[in-house]
Amino acid sequence: MIFISDPERNKFPNAALLQQLYELTPSESKLVEALVKGYPVDKIGEIMGLREASVRTYIKRIMSKLGVTRQVEMVRMVMSLPEVINPE
Repeated sequence: MIFISDPERNKFPNAALLQQLYELTPSESKLVEALVKGYPVDKIGEIMGLREASVRTYIKRIMSKLGVTRQVEMVRMVMSLPEVINPE
């Protein structure tokens, strides 16, 4: 297997891949995507229809699933995942 990385890539990893690798729910995957895009917690809550406290609870749960203790580690981990290309 060969992984090719584009340093100029500014694309969120495949949500299904995140869900499979880290056992994230679709909602958790959507929240991670918003964090990677740089949205603040209050804006994420507004987008997802959640209170800020609920968003923070989700973030803690996601960090636990990813085995990280800081939000920046979570974003870095997600952004370092290889892009999966469908060979069709």
